[in-house]
Amino acid sequence: MENKNNVINKNSMFLINNNFNPYLNNNYKQQKRKQKVSTRIFVSCALCFLSLLFFFGGLYARMPLTWKNPFSQSLTIKSQNSKSIETNDDFNILQINDLHFSFLLSAPLCFTLAQLDTIIKQSKPNFIVLNGDIVWNLFNKAMLNFVAMYFESKQIPWTFVFGNHDEEFGVEKTKLVLVLNGLKYCKFDIGFSNLGGAGNHAVYVNDGLQDLKYVMYFFDSQQGTILPKQVEWFNWSQNKLNNPKNLVFMHHPLKQVKTAVRKNNFVGIVKEPVSNLLTDSQLFNSLKTLNTKGVFNGHDHANDVMFDLDNIHFHSCRGSSYSGYTRDGADRGATLISVTNTSVSSSTILFN
Repeated sequence: MENKNNVINKNSMFLINNNFNPYLNNNYKQQKRKQKVSTRIFVSCALCFLSLLFFFGGLYARMPLTWKNPFSQSLTIKSQNSKSIETNDDFNILQINDLHFSFLLSAPLCFTLAQLDTIIKQSKPNFIVLNGDIVWNLFNKAMLNFVAMYFESKQIPWTFVFGNHDEEFGVEKTKLVLVLNGLKYCKFDIGFSNLGGAGNHAVYVNDGLQDLKYVMYFFDSQQGTILPKQVEWFNWSQNKLNNPKNLVFMHHPLKQVKTAVRKNNFVGIVKEPVSNLLTDSQLFNSLKTLNTKGVFNGHDHANDVMFDLDNIHFHSCRGSSYSGYTRDGADRGATLISVTNTSVSSSTILFN
């Protein structure tokens, strides 16, 4: 009985102290909090360490992509050596804009990936385009490797263009692309060596009989510039391929977007000034005459501008990441582009 009474008394005191002694109760809670925090720190550090091993471990095991020979008008179209996708029917492209991924395992990155997981699952795209400003980090090569592995895991063909921030920290573009060689679903190509920037490339869309349906062109708009050589490459490719229908992707908007906003001739939202190309080398003149059906860009995170001009569908798309800025009234989202034999249209899928 004595032992039993002692146990009962001790338990009773413990309950009394918990219920009525604020100091003891708070002290106990503080100890529990410290234990939880220590556990979380340990788990986070372990995850970071394993992630870094995974990221950096794959960086130097691949050979870098090599430049094509310098572009010239005398080359045959085979020198472009473009990659392709196949589809028998109409096809959808999911464009993701301005990810600005900076820190591994950060809350903005994790929240963004959760949203993208849902959008990709629901929209079931045939192709995915990352339209610039993908990484913004001193370890940009490791971060791009992470992004590449994420999209490879979706088992959907994908590619990207560079934005103005991707090489702002860390290594330059020609070293960034080292992480992409040998990937199964990535259709990126570094392109001809003398066009300006890196990654000016084309992806062919073929039907089941290997007939060319569309060409998708991807321009590196660098710090806001399309050079004459890039326009010359586009003109050459279209002429060599007998002027197929095509779509154009670049990070910066053309000046036609700013004009449409100024004239209020658009559908969507504008929450910041349009930051269009500083130099476009008359690219729009070529697009009008060479069967372009759609032009798509990112860059202005808080704008979402759609309009048609000269039988071309334009969409300047909003940001797709919690790692990037936005403005009040401009929710983040991705862009779904629908392509048929007779039309090109697009819509915005907002984050939940």
